[in-house]
Amino acid sequence: MTLGLTLIFSFNLVTASDVQVTLGQPASENIFAPRSVTYESDVLLASERAKARAAVPEQYSGDGSDIGRNQLNLVTAVFAFIDTVRADSLVSTETKLSYLQAVESLTVQQQIGLELLGLSTSDYEVVKREISRIVGDLMRQDIRQDQLREYQIIARREASLELTPVQENVVTNIAPQFIVPTVFPDPEATAALREEAAAAIGPFVVTIADNERIVRQGEPVRELD
Repeated sequence: MTLGLTLIFSFNLVTASDVQVTLGQPASENIFAPRSVTYESDVLLASERAKARAAVPEQYSGDGSDIGRNQLNLVTAVFAFIDTVRADSLVSTETKLSYLQAVESLTVQQQIGLELLGLSTSDYEVVKREISRIVGDLMRQDIRQDQLREYQIIARREASLELTPVQENVVTNIAPQFIVPTVFPDPEATAALREEAAAAIGPFVVTIADNERIVRQGEPVRELD
């Protein structure tokens, strides 16, 4: 600690002279209170208020937009495009795959793309409904950035057991891509709650008895001493 503070006690039981100690440095002798005293400790108060602030977790809130509904609308828009690609009988499968892989909001691996294009109409409709269901359910949650991976894993696990292996593969690869954070750090709310918690901490009254040892020989002198 860079603060050099010399505490001078006007009385000690070892010698008749004043005792000088430096904050952070070991005391050369035991130091006793020359008289009884009761006071409010600013040091203890500051320490406890700091603990109270630290105990308040970071607060999160939405950004004012309906992120969940926006993502669900995105699912609808993406699959409307996929509908069009699947129905195009004038282009090759390779060209259709390139169209799917050009969708900015989606990463379509080659195998997934081929499976999407190869699904029967009925199986494809099931896939669309299942992905919409998963995204709609999960995007109702408060998802922080540090929880995103966890929720994307949940999205994979949410796939219905009634799906065929191909349907499951498509759903578990595509649905997680539509899961995004829905809440974000709110510094103002966090600061307000932390200050409220600190303000709730009352004064700390300390009583030192006459001749009570307040510094032990050989131990560093603390600010609290």
